[in-house]
Amino acid sequence: MALPACKYGSACYRKNPNHFREYSHPTGAPPPPPVPNAVPGAGWAMSVQPPPPPPEPSWVPIVAADGRTYYHNTTTGAVTWDNPAVPVAAPPPPPGGGGGAVTPAAKPPCKYGSACYRKNPNHFHEYSHPHGAGGAHGGGGGGGGAVAPAATPCKYGSACYRMGNPDHVLKHSHPAGSTTTYVMYHGTSRAAAEDIERNGFKQSADGMLGRGVYVSRDPQKAAAYKKGADGVIFELRVKCGRTKKIDRQGHELQKTWHQAGYDSAWVPAGTMNPSGMQENCIWDPSRIRVVRRMP
Repeated sequence: MALPACKYGSACYRKNPNHFREYSHPTGAPPPPPVPNAVPGAGWAMSVQPPPPPPEPSWVPIVAADGRTYYHNTTTGAVTWDNPAVPVAAPPPPPGGGGGAVTPAAKPPCKYGSACYRKNPNHFHEYSHPHGAGGAHGGGGGGGGAVAPAATPCKYGSACYRMGNPDHVLKHSHPAGSTTTYVMYHGTSRAAAEDIERNGFKQSADGMLGRGVYVSRDPQKAAAYKKGADGVIFELRVKCGRTKKIDRQGHELQKTWHQAGYDSAWVPAGTMNPSGMQENCIWDPSRIRVVRRMP
């Protein structure tokens, strides 16, 4: 038997499920909206709900067959399970308070700092280079790290042979105008020694490191070039200037270091020199001063 129609139709304000069992509401009330995350055909358990606050004038509450209330906007035709009269809670502020833009976490510092040899832009996105980084790398990864203390000057200045060691460069500065002078030695024949004393050194036409004047901080290395019983070993004072370390045969700058902007080349002990001793090649003879003949 058909139920009698409720006189309020779809605008009925009643909440009692028994009322909906006794009266129909046939005046075109829209069906309820889809139930979020509902399993089709599973149905809803009946529950007693507290009366919601009255919605805005254009929203009409409708009680569904299961006793739950949904809302119909008589102006737009929209339906929703949420009471439009209840304000939506604002999302919680991000951790750390403030409610503003979230500051990105500080990047960990690169262990090489300003001496970093990496060229990969991703590396600079991931690590900060706080000690004056960014110049040669095109924009660096600044920011995000405490500024490192000023590096202490290296005692060898721009002539330092450890410029290829990032850890050393990070800890020590190498002023471009440094004029550090080294004690070195050069062995030669008596006749060549007399010419050097009169006219100064001249470049060798070629050698392991190409053109230049060959000297060493090891007097035993110089003694190997003392030719004849009356050969001479000179004690020298040498300003090496900007030095390139050459530590293997076939190095890309083995004989072209001067064209690359270096004043001297240096072979470390125990590397490519057959004698196992260290040796330097100075491009400009005017950087070398004879102090004395060794006894």
